[in-house]
Amino acid sequence: MKKTTLLILVGLMSVIFGQQVIASDKKYRVAVGSIPGASGFEDAFLTDRVVSGEGSTSEQVFMNYTDSNSSMINPAVSIAIPVKINGQTLSSYVENSEAFGELTFSYSDALSLLLNAKVDYTYYRPSSSLSFTFSPAIGGAILSQDMGVVSVFPGQINTVDGDFNPGESINMTMMGAVMGFSTGVNYDANQFSLFANIGFQYAMLSEPEVTINDTKLSGQIHANNCTGTSSVDLECTDYFNPFESAGGLTGLTFQLGATF
Repeated sequence: MKKTTLLILVGLMSVIFGQQVIASDKKYRVAVGSIPGASGFEDAFLTDRVVSGEGSTSEQVFMNYTDSNSSMINPAVSIAIPVKINGQTLSSYVENSEAFGELTFSYSDALSLLLNAKVDYTYYRPSSSLSFTFSPAIGGAILSQDMGVVSVFPGQINTVDGDFNPGESINMTMMGAVMGFSTGVNYDANQFSLFANIGFQYAMLSEPEVTINDTKLSGQIHANNCTGTSSVDLECTDYFNPFESAGGLTGLTFQLGATF
């Protein structure tokens, strides 16, 4: 299934610190690396046997939701605009502050737009050009993913939520807060800087809202097991929520890039 993800991180630290933000000497940041994806989806049968009460006219179709699970490490490309903080309060706590806030466009098997409240500061500098950095970050997130389409089956799923047909699009949305940190090395070559970092981010997201053709799925319409070759002898058991354990954006991050 095709998977497309839109991630929006909204900066919060500018409110916390109340500092004046000015452009840094190096205005662009380009990197390749990885971002954590979404996981925890379970396969299920989408059925109207119990909910609609239509008896022999009920239908079911197997939904391969696990195909939308992505690995913890997903290739990503990002472009960012870093800025500096100019303020007495922050500088007294974060020495050599280099960047605050990033507007980032990323690509993996997902499409991500990041706006992070982020502070990069040097915690060790063995030379004038080489430094080691630590970068905490916090933000808000909206994660939207294309989960493919309803598989071909004979008939129509009729539920209290709506009527579902083969080929209709399936989409998922989660939202919440993201926080994390990264640590790495930076080499300053005057006109540009090279950097590499590794980190971890943790997302506190809401339960996924899954829709088919813009209709939200709710109620007992997913079953673990279904038997029968047609609607006449269809029997389904173990109704459950296949999205209950789903989450995303939590895991390791990695970047290798340049600021110029």
